[in-house]
Amino acid sequence: MSQYNKGLVMETSLNGYITVMTTQGEFLKIPWSQKSLPNVGNEVEFVHAATKAGFFQQRYLMALVASVALIFLIIPICLGILLPESQIVVAYINVDINPSFELGINKKGNVVEVLGLNDDGEKILQNLELISIPIEEAMEILTTAAIQEKYLTSDKENTVLITVSSNEQLPRKVKNLENKVKRILQENNITAGADTIEVSEEIHKIAKEENISTGKYVLYMEAIEEGLDVSLDDLRGDSIINVVKEAGGVPGQLISKVKQDKDRIQEIHQKQEERKRKNQEDKNIKKDDNTDKAQSRERELEDKQQSEDPDDNEENEEQLQEAGKQKTDDLEERKDIDKWGNKLNEEEHKKGRQN
Repeated sequence: MSQYNKGLVMETSLNGYITVMTTQGEFLKIPWSQKSLPNVGNEVEFVHAATKAGFFQQRYLMALVASVALIFLIIPICLGILLPESQIVVAYINVDINPSFELGINKKGNVVEVLGLNDDGEKILQNLELISIPIEEAMEILTTAAIQEKYLTSDKENTVLITVSSNEQLPRKVKNLENKVKRILQENNITAGADTIEVSEEIHKIAKEENISTGKYVLYMEAIEEGLDVSLDDLRGDSIINVVKEAGGVPGQLISKVKQDKDRIQEIHQKQEERKRKNQEDKNIKKDDNTDKAQSRERELEDKQQSEDPDDNEENEEQLQEAGKQKTDDLEERKDIDKWGNKLNEEEHKKGRQN
């Protein structure tokens, strides 16, 4: 007796049969009349005289189902063991004082990665333990260390730029970093600006490729947009304030512009990338034009050689042959004259002996 049923496709064969597991947990082998076979795992509807799969086939398919289920259970467990949630970075905090640092934090706002982005940054980090502590505490330790090492002093212009890179919702602790730094500076009677800039992970990735902190890269883009003559090499080796001032800019104004609008940074990046692409296209066009001109010149020379009148070539050849023949006749004539002259001399010599 035929019956209407639903099942999950467990196996397909090229001879037009599929094996399904019904909602009752039975395994059925049924013919499939449609042109294309369904994918394993798809749910299908069918009408078929219920014929159970063989005993051994049922055992095989049940083992297959159990294996698949086990894999889905094990994968999350393994991922948890290999990379616990507490070690997953959800945001990067770049700190530019010159020294420059990068801190990776997890969802709880605790530090899980630490990196010095220049020589001074690496030097300070050698004596600090920041892993697993809250980002606020880490920021306090870094700021205090910069003061102790005279990177932040009361007799010069100072700035602390905090750049946050993330595509996720930031932990609450991150939003208090700027105020934390300002409080420490005030306690040490140091006048300095402390600002926070938020950017996307894409900008952070590009800065990494350029081997520079995200904050410095963002200000580099803004400086270029403002027409200032700055380079990434300058920023890698010096502070933001020094580089921008030497280029004739005002550091505070640049920071203020990128701080107010996160989308502005992305727009500037896209605009500059488009400009680079256009410049590259112009270079390629110019290179192609030069190649075309050279090839055109070669074709002109070839055409000129091929278009010369063959009669002119024959006439030139005849003139060369005639000149060669005349030269040969002149040589022969000179030989005859010399020969005749020698004969006369011999005859005169004989006459002189006879007399």
